[in-house]
Amino acid sequence: VALRGALNINLACIVYTGMLTAAGEMAATAFTGSNPWDSAAMSLLIEEAGGKVSNIKGHSQRYDRQTLGFVGSAPEIHDELVEIIGNHQF
Repeated sequence: VALRGALNINLACIVYTGMLTAAGEMAATAFTGSNPWDSAAMSLLIEEAGGKVSNIKGHSQRYDRQTLGFVGSAPEIHDELVEIIGNHQF
């Protein structure tokens, strides 16, 4: 990821990074957590702002059960980001 100019930061609040992504201040946010309350609100914010969201495998997910992580990003980089994340074991 760093080779593509990405910067890995931890702001200690996944919802805050989702808000920054929705506002266009960050290109993407991703995490491997399984709690649906961590990603349900971010999903709504990012999609309403025109972004794309999925689990870390690139599939849509429900938020009434455990999730398989979260990836939210600008649509033009989403698939590549999911591919990069998918190459790692969590």
